[in-house]
Amino acid sequence: MSDTTVEQHQLEAEGLSIKPKSFGRQTWERFRRHRLAMISFVILVLLISSFWIVPILSPYGVNEYDIKDLSQGPSWKHPFGTDDIGRDLMTRTMEGAQVSIYIAAVVALVSTGIGTLLGAFAGYFGKWVDAVVNQMINLILVVPAIVVLLVMGIKFGGSVNQVALLVAAISWITIARIVRGLFFQIKEAEFVQAARAAGAGPGRIIFRHILPNAMGPVLVQITLVSGAAIILESTLSFLGLGVTPPNTSLGKLISDSKGFITVTPSRVLIPGAILTALVLCLNFLGDGLRDALDPATRKTRQ
Repeated sequence: MSDTTVEQHQLEAEGLSIKPKSFGRQTWERFRRHRLAMISFVILVLLISSFWIVPILSPYGVNEYDIKDLSQGPSWKHPFGTDDIGRDLMTRTMEGAQVSIYIAAVVALVSTGIGTLLGAFAGYFGKWVDAVVNQMINLILVVPAIVVLLVMGIKFGGSVNQVALLVAAISWITIARIVRGLFFQIKEAEFVQAARAAGAGPGRIIFRHILPNAMGPVLVQITLVSGAAIILESTLSFLGLGVTPPNTSLGKLISDSKGFITVTPSRVLIPGAILTALVLCLNFLGDGLRDALDPATRKTRQ
């Protein structure tokens, strides 16, 4: 019996009554009590907001040159310094962070869509559908992800959208496995059997009855996939197979500045710190969502 139910029974015994809290409100209250997740959420909002606000307020354009200040360290004029051709690194770092966030969002959207559909079909229909999806997953798992990305990056890399789709092509498997396992459990539940007996077809059962009950773990996985996508994109860009000029990203900025790390280390450390902060905040946010959506997980861990 939950704490909310116990509290309600006690109040009813005293002649009082309270309105039961909705699942959404209970989830929000549990999430709000997760301090690390709340702090990460606030930091994430502030960071993402700054990525779009700072370039608007900056007096320098993304590709604007200043030949008087070449390869300068941080200063009042250029808070993040300048690169070897005089471009303001604060503006470029914010622009690069926008690209990294965009790629993470596209990867999360595409990989979640693919993984959820394939996992749902495999878990519900089983048999040969499950066998085909499992073989697809095993085919990707057999080869290290970075090797697949390198090969595909050489062939298809370049634009921002191409890089995002490349990363999404190997990021859906975890979501597919999670959804598949959940469908195997939920499809035998009584409410699913009742819907099937009432004449509901597979499409209605999958999307109206089972999938809403499996969205909790999927939402948690979206945050983890987003963080992993930022790292994978940065790895590709660092190796020269990610986004290409005139576009930039956090990984591209680090790659372009690695030769200056002993001269102006801030050129590498600042985008690296922003990248690390983004990934950590997304991971802590996912941890908080997991505890909020499934309080039994938190009790087990404690």
